[in-house]
Parts: sequence; C-alpha cells; structure tokens
Amino acid sequence: MFDRFPLPNDDFQLNFGVQAVPADRSLIIATDEYRSEITLKKHLLETRFDQCWAATPDSLEAQTEAVRLLRSRCDKSHPLRSDPIENQPDGVAGSVGDSPLLAVSRLVQEDLVILRHDVEGGFPVIAGSVCFPSGWSIAQKLGQSQGCVHAAVPGFNQHLLSPSLKLFERLKNGRAVARSNWAVRALSRLSQFPSDADETLAASQLVNPQNAAKCMFRVEFQTLSRLAETRAILFTIHTFQRPLENLSSAERQRLARVIETCPESTLRYKGIWPMRESLVRWLRAKDD
Repeated sequence: MFDRFPLPNDDFQLNFGVQAVPADRSLIIATDEYRSEITLKKHLLETRFDQCWAATPDSLEAQTEAVRLLRSRCDKSHPLRSDPIENQPDGVAGSVGDSPLLAVSRLVQEDLVILRHDVEGGFPVIAGSVCFPSGWSIAQKLGQSQGCVHAAVPGFNQHLLSPSLKLFERLKNGRAVARSNWAVRALSRLSQFPSDADETLAASQLVNPQNAAKCMFRVEFQTLSRLAETRAILFTIHTFQRPLENLSSAERQRLARVIETCPESTLRYKGIWPMRESLVRWLRAKDD
C-alpha cells in the first residue's frame, strides 16, 4: 500500500504542512507489509535495542495514556485491539517488563514518540520506539527540545520552529493533525541509523542514470495527537517506500523538478546530493 505522494507543488517548498485528521480516521494502519515489518521490528529490538528505544523514568504515565489513545484510534481488525502483551502469534508480543509504549510498538508498523507538554522547555522528547529512522536515533534525541532535535534540518529553526511550537501548544484534546516528509534513498532497508551513515553514503555514490530506478522514494506519514490527561503529545511515524521505477509519470516529473529546485543544504541533509544529477537524469529520461 502506498497512496501518499507528499509533493503538492512543482518547486521545493519548506513548510510544516499539517492537516487535520478526521475524528473517525485511524491514527495507525496495518498494510500488506504488516507481518514482515513487525518481524523486522522484533529483530531490530533484539539486536539494536539501545538505538531503537529510549525513555525517561517519568514518562510512564504518558506512555500508558498513549497506549489507550492508539487502541481507541485503530481499526477494529488491527492486532493492537488485542492485548498488547499476551495472546499474540509468532512471538510478536512485547516481553514481560516492557514499558507500555515499547510493548505496543512491537504490534504496530509505526514508530512512536512522546513529547512532554513543556512550552518553555521546547516540548522535549521523553519516550520513543523508533526502528525505521532516516539517519537518526531516538537515543540521541531523548530529553532534547524540538529546536535541538531539528537543529540539523536546514532552515527549520529559522522558519519552522516557532510555528511548530505554537501548533504543539494549541493542539486540542481529541484532535490530531498529520503531515508528510519525503526522501530518496539508495538503500532499500527501512532502518537507517546514524551508525549506517558510511554505508548509506557509499550506496548513494554508486547511483548512476542506469541504476537510479532502484532507488527508493521514501515517505514518512506523521501524526500528532494531544494526550488529554498528561497533556503530552504522541507523535506517530509510518514509513512507506517504493522504487522510483514504480512512480507514475507525473510523480517522476514533479520529483525531478523538486530536486532541481531544492537547496544544496537540504539535498545534503536528505542524503540526495551525491546522486542528484543521476536521479534527475533518470526521472527526466524515463518519459522522453
């Protein structure tokens, strides 16, 4: 399943781009890749636990409230409707002693992060299970304000930090908003941690107009929800990806134009800079 193309304009634009999520819309979904991605999560939480999970001791109340919200905002057929610890097939369930958010994260494709409601502190990260990052680790972000979390994102602190913090402050109970983020990656794996940076760079340097079709167009569908009791914010991230060769003609042309108009600093941050010319040549030539 891949029904989101997050580029509404032909030119690159730096914006937060949030939209309201209807009250009857699920915050999490199970796609055709559910079983394979849950199995991958289990493996990552066994082999790279310290990179995938982090939480402060005082986050348990918010974690528990987040679990209740997630279970109330998912389809009735989603496995999360069952007990998150017991009665799950194939060893998918959380381990005894898991924190609430960690246990639930083993049952959903989405990565999950909780921000404390602390306006002066910049809504710091207090818990997260992030198995499918694009070049970052939740362990490095724990306790950081949003300004610190996004410090490496070109233009974020100058243009997006203030409106983002205002959005977090004004987010209403029972309301959720959504946005999307995009990237192009030479590696097809969902999990790309900072420790994989050398491998990621090497793969991007090998991209040429002949093999660019196999690069992955990667989309993070993100939601933000207020937790009524703790006032914390639950942040969900569902990562979708597909090869460039599976994009439609219109999507290829728009992506090419966005890459062409994207600032160098942003292309470097997204890991696209070493392969930008090859990507554009392939995207343009495909429809010649």
